[in-house]
Amino acid sequence: MSGLKGYEIIRAIGSGGFSRVFLVRSKNNGKFYAMKAISKAFILKNKKLKLVLNEKNIMVKINHPFLAKLYHSFETVNYFMLIMDYYPGG
Repeated sequence: MSGLKGYEIIRAIGSGGFSRVFLVRSKNNGKFYAMKAISKAFILKNKKLKLVLNEKNIMVKINHPFLAKLYHSFETVNYFMLIMDYYPGG
């Protein structure tokens, strides 16, 4: 399963300027992840596409024990999603 159907949303765990972060559980392996949902409308309205793509591209390339790892990314009609490590307590 891929995309949003591959995850069970547990609860919201944070929000930022144009995104919300959810605790999700993978239906494939049962592991917990943080899912960052970034509003496409906000991205386009505020010309933030380059910023979001840079964030994703950096996360794809980086591998460091002190930084959240990006496992998967996908789009829905209204959101761009990033599936990352979940760190309880922040």
